[in-house]
Amino acid sequence: MADKKTRFSIGLNGHPGNLEAILKELGNDIYEVYAPAPPDVCSTGRFEIVHVDRHEMRRQIDLAHQYGIQYNVLMNGSCHSGLQFSKKFREKILGYLNFLKKAKPDSITIADPYLMEFVSDHCTIPIVVGSFAAVNEPIKALRYQNKGARRIVLQREIYRDFQALQELRSLIKIDLSIIVNKGCIYQCDCCLMHINVNSHISMLNSDDREAYGNYSAPIEGCRTIRQVDPIEFLMSTMIRPEDLHLYEEMGYHTFKLSSRRRSTEWILDVARAYRERRYDGNVFDLSSHVVNPFINLPNKELDGWFEYTGNTTSDDFAERCRAFYKERHLEKYFSKKISEVHL
Repeated sequence: MADKKTRFSIGLNGHPGNLEAILKELGNDIYEVYAPAPPDVCSTGRFEIVHVDRHEMRRQIDLAHQYGIQYNVLMNGSCHSGLQFSKKFREKILGYLNFLKKAKPDSITIADPYLMEFVSDHCTIPIVVGSFAAVNEPIKALRYQNKGARRIVLQREIYRDFQALQELRSLIKIDLSIIVNKGCIYQCDCCLMHINVNSHISMLNSDDREAYGNYSAPIEGCRTIRQVDPIEFLMSTMIRPEDLHLYEEMGYHTFKLSSRRRSTEWILDVARAYRERRYDGNVFDLSSHVVNPFINLPNKELDGWFEYTGNTTSDDFAERCRAFYKERHLEKYFSKKISEVHL
């Protein structure tokens, strides 16, 4: 079971009954749910299949509060095309902030520093610094702390740098959060492009998105790499439920589950696994990025994964991952070639 200090944040998918199911089963094990602002307000981290309008968001906030659960609103896009400097955009944001002041969410997640400053100047709702802000060093974290941020969701590239995590935790007084189940490849060369595309896409309707062509290409490429290249997978930022204790021992107790475009059933299954600190199925089923994987890699085959491979502060990180792969005979799970992958 989860440590009493440990807190989970879970995304809402907007489907009918989603919040109710989460609160009914997980109300005693989570501290926060989160949902995005509407696409006509600002960009967020990805486009939504189901949009939560103002009326529904207010209902959700009230319901979450009835269970003693906090509600976080995402305004966390990495790029707004420079619109955040325009009078028209800022007037639109002010209108939405007036709604939020009445709806009373517990926090707003923002990645753009200029939007963050504007919101802080016009609203007292606490701000969470989103992962797209790429906070991975103490000096950057200190700047946001000094600006009054309540919490920082750390950039994923630091998740395997245990030395840096320890330094951050010892220096930063505000809460620091880690996303446990995205599993992005380490130091992805498409990361910046990917989050910017996601941010732009999040504000478009289905017809306008067509102009972007295959805007899912970055994530499709990431899925392929992780499923056919075992060393890239073993170096990835995926954190199993069984490995949460390593982060808790460093003083991290706030974990965010990436989930808001998946089914309610999947969200509950993944939350149970992290709550119980164990999962007996396919490790890829825990990742919010992989849908219908062709690899069935039993999670238990990876016991000792993080302890063995260590962290990215050592030059032989990739070699240790390769050694773990060989010693555990994982080759039978990574038998397909890229040309055979159909995602």
